[in-house]
Amino acid sequence: MTDAEYPKIADYAVCFLDLLGQRAELRGQSVLPEVADEKEVDELARKIKSTVGMVGLLQTHAKRVLDGLKSLFTAANRAPDPALERLLERTGLEDMKLQRWSDGVVIFSVVRPDTGPENVIRLLHLIYMAGINCLIGLSRGYAIRGGIEIGWAGELRPGELCGSAIARAYELESEVAQYPRIVVGPVVVQRLTEMQQNQSRDPEWATGRAAAQLALELLALDVDGFRVVDYLGPRFRQCAAKPMHQSLIEDAEQFVRSQLDQHRRERNTKLAFRYKLLLSYFETSKPTEA
Repeated sequence: MTDAEYPKIADYAVCFLDLLGQRAELRGQSVLPEVADEKEVDELARKIKSTVGMVGLLQTHAKRVLDGLKSLFTAANRAPDPALERLLERTGLEDMKLQRWSDGVVIFSVVRPDTGPENVIRLLHLIYMAGINCLIGLSRGYAIRGGIEIGWAGELRPGELCGSAIARAYELESEVAQYPRIVVGPVVVQRLTEMQQNQSRDPEWATGRAAAQLALELLALDVDGFRVVDYLGPRFRQCAAKPMHQSLIEDAEQFVRSQLDQHRRERNTKLAFRYKLLLSYFETSKPTEA
């Protein structure tokens, strides 16, 4: 695609991921000090590590997860599936783009107006990628929240998106998510449900139907009625590499407990409640032993 084909206006599926706690860390900060004592230098270094450093980690992890997404289909579809292979070749991860956005990232892809198999693969990519990033972040000492939704947008230049799709995903992240979770919008759920219920006998559409079923199984209905990415749920555990995934879960839960203890000591009511909700999710999601 050449620059002459831009701006490109289309429907896009967008995942907006934002790093939490940046505003609090940067409160009271201004220009770099001209002269500073050792204590001030140490505090500035800590601020930089907890803000700029964590943003860099999030963006690096997001790129690595995006590059490794095809492993999902190896785990989720153990038997060879020619229809799936054709679908993956036509969809392609090159259709998924990552845009760095202040203290977060936006991952997006064009979706056609109709509910088709390629669209479902793209949505499945976004859902799985968002959940893994959420878990990786908690295991590495930072928390993110996010939103996934479909809407129209304009790609002004390759990888530079703006428009309704980002606004809708951002609204889910900033106004609905509240605590570290990934909220999935109603249009995404509708598209997946339509595909799941499609009765076409065409092999690729049957594969798309299975992919839609898998995507819906990676979601859970939260207490406020919104669908969220269930990255600790049984289906997610099946799709992920088990030893690595379990290690991430253990490290993430340890971080969540430490944050809850810290905010309790500081009597930070808002953050204590948020991490209590998150810890409850970890505790209730533990698999029961047979």
